[in-house]
Amino acid sequence: MSSPIHSYLFSPPPSPPRRATNIDPNDGFTSIKTLLLPTDFIPRSPHLEGGLKVRSPRTPQQSRFTLDNVYPSAFPTKQQIIDPEATPIATYSTPTTPRRKIPEKTVASPPYVPSNVPSTHIPIPSSLPKPLIRLLFLVSLVLSSILLLVFVPSARLPSLRAASMSRRLALDPNGKAFIDFDGISSWSDARDKDYRPPQVKAPHMMRRDFEKKAAPTPHPRASRPALTPRPLPASHELLALQSYLLSSAYNVIPSHVDPAEPIDANAVLGVGAHKLGPSGGELEQAWLDELRGEREDEVIVWYGGNGRPNHPHEVLDFLASIHGSSRKPTLIPCHARPDRFTLLSILDRLSLPLRDHPIILIGNKPIIGDMQNLEELRLSGELETMLSNIGWKKEAKSEWKPKYAKVQKRSLSEVEEALNAQAMARFEQELEDEVL
Repeated sequence: MSSPIHSYLFSPPPSPPRRATNIDPNDGFTSIKTLLLPTDFIPRSPHLEGGLKVRSPRTPQQSRFTLDNVYPSAFPTKQQIIDPEATPIATYSTPTTPRRKIPEKTVASPPYVPSNVPSTHIPIPSSLPKPLIRLLFLVSLVLSSILLLVFVPSARLPSLRAASMSRRLALDPNGKAFIDFDGISSWSDARDKDYRPPQVKAPHMMRRDFEKKAAPTPHPRASRPALTPRPLPASHELLALQSYLLSSAYNVIPSHVDPAEPIDANAVLGVGAHKLGPSGGELEQAWLDELRGEREDEVIVWYGGNGRPNHPHEVLDFLASIHGSSRKPTLIPCHARPDRFTLLSILDRLSLPLRDHPIILIGNKPIIGDMQNLEELRLSGELETMLSNIGWKKEAKSEWKPKYAKVQKRSLSEVEEALNAQAMARFEQELEDEVL
């Protein structure tokens, strides 16, 4: 005999209670669950009492396995359900065997009593239809939006407040706001009027009334006096202009420079010209000497006065054939400069026709780069002299000369000096004897 503990531990679990046949399984379901049940979608057979459903065409037609007890129809539970298996079905040609009826057990569950139900009467039903709730929410949303646009002007767009008070708001030149009562009265007037928001006119968006603030006193060095004109001598105008253009590719002659007048040192030196002191002083002379020695040992070629970007290859080849050095001339292209016309006018005043021929500076001396002129200078020897002064002259190869042996005189010893002295004394004695 087994103990109670043994029976509790090793006995099979009890089977779940079955629903009675007189209970409708659809009771207590929501509308969504009712829609999901297959009993509402499968057509019912008109030949059977109680409105039972027809067997599925996908299942085999067997009398033992029917779907009648699987999907019972929804009719009042108090009415006794007639078992279709107990009555013969005359419509089917095949004979059916009635199924043995198994007694079913019913388990009565205690009634559910909610604990959170208030004892007082609620004037509004606790559950409202969902369409009605959605409609109330939509009405409240539209109403709140209308109230927001009516009572909060900042929430309106400019196109939505054409005839409102903000359209009639304007600003005086002093910054004070006022309302134009005779302005806009309809949408057409608001559309025709050129409207500008107040924030465009006012320096402060949220502050409408403000006083003009007095401008602070500027720094004493903020406004500098005009620079004193300092014209350059004619001998150094080209050198100063050349130094200014070669110092940076972005340097451009100012537009206020008059090509007919001597170049002002302030145009090429900027604010540093006042450091030269008085005109004709030592500092100015030192600056002029520095300009002269800056490119004194170089060959500078100006080209492009005619607006063409072609390099002066003939001039460069001619100079290379004379000096034969590895050094290359410095080129100043003028064809693409924005100040080309001002530059050409200044060079025309200095008698340097850059429009027609390149300009060559050798040792700070300008030469017109005409091939005929260069050939004349080469024949006269002046061009070779100029290149020799700056160290660019091509050295001529010397002819072959025979090499001579160098003989070094050997110094005499004391014995040899004594013998030489005796020989000289003997020679003098013989001369005296011959005279006597």
